[in-house]
Amino acid sequence: MSMIVIKLEGMDKALAALNPKVSVKALNRTINEIGTKAKNQMIRDIRNTYNIKAKDLKQFVKVRRSKYSNLAYVISSRGRPLNATRFGARALKKKGFISVKIRKDRWRKKIARAFFSNKPGNAVLQRIKGTQKIRGVKTVSIPQMFNERIVKRAEKMIGDEFENKFKHNFDFYISKM
Repeated sequence: MSMIVIKLEGMDKALAALNPKVSVKALNRTINEIGTKAKNQMIRDIRNTYNIKAKDLKQFVKVRRSKYSNLAYVISSRGRPLNATRFGARALKKKGFISVKIRKDRWRKKIARAFFSNKPGNAVLQRIKGTQKIRGVKTVSIPQMFNERIVKRAEKMIGDEFENKFKHNFDFYISKM
């Protein structure tokens, strides 16, 4: 399970001197805006690398937004290795072969002794060599897709934009008073 947590310590003490209500409102809104932007950027980066639909990816990403009582935005992903159908699986003309393109920067891979199931959901199944046993064709999991490079890009974006967003939100709430 991979997780990103945006949590600011010491910021609340410095802002409480200015105006406690305004500072907490601005900080909460800023954390939620930056967190949502980071989540969207990570999903976009994963989709640029892997051949997966956004719908399939987003159903495994869970977000816990910041609240006034807990100023933290948590992005977590869960899941087991996905079946090959989520990566554009196609039946080839030659019987018993299916091709899958997992990463966008690599070629399609042929899977021998493979076929689509008849049940709804259409999983890609494969016969184990020399037997009649069947198993599902597993690929990468969602937490594996959230690799270090993608997380570091999101953290860099958070560091670059946090100060400006906070100033904007703080000025917005001060103008309302």
